[in-house]
Amino acid sequence: MKRIHLRPVAVLAIAWIALAALAVIAQEPKPIEKFSGYAVPWTGGPQRINMDVYRWTTDEERLALRKALEEGGTEGLLQAIRKMNAGYVRFTNTLRYTLNFAFVTETDKGRVIKMVTERPIAIGEELSGSRSLNYQFGVIEFTLNEKGKGEGTITGTAKISLDEKGEIKIETVSTKPNQLINVSKLK
Repeated sequence: MKRIHLRPVAVLAIAWIALAALAVIAQEPKPIEKFSGYAVPWTGGPQRINMDVYRWTTDEERLALRKALEEGGTEGLLQAIRKMNAGYVRFTNTLRYTLNFAFVTETDKGRVIKMVTERPIAIGEELSGSRSLNYQFGVIEFTLNEKGKGEGTITGTAKISLDEKGEIKIETVSTKPNQLINVSKLK
């Protein structure tokens, strides 16, 4: 059997890469709140979704996003949220995606949580020039009761715009959003 001898430079390079990876992991903030639930698509079975919120979007940031939408339309909003990071969302066995916007309000029905992410564009979608390219956001909204349980909706392909009255309008490429069920705040 042949022995493999690593040169000191190779050993140092491997050690440096390992330390750099640990440094990146150590810099990631801890979530201030975690949520889990099941997205129910119109075809197929439910899929687990985990949402980690590192920080809540402030009122000032919400106003800046609204201004970006008013002045630049959907593209202006997209450019503005790309600069924001409020946490991550991840489906089982997939990559995680940045939550660009996470906002919570208290209502008489409970805590209403709204999240927006820039959705990933598939290669086939890009190459075909599909109309879904105009729907650049993912939108999650759910309400939690006093026990931290709830339900809501998830729209994987959404367009955010303003209607004639200046109200925010969320369109989906499909007929309606998917259900988000069994949502719970994790400890």
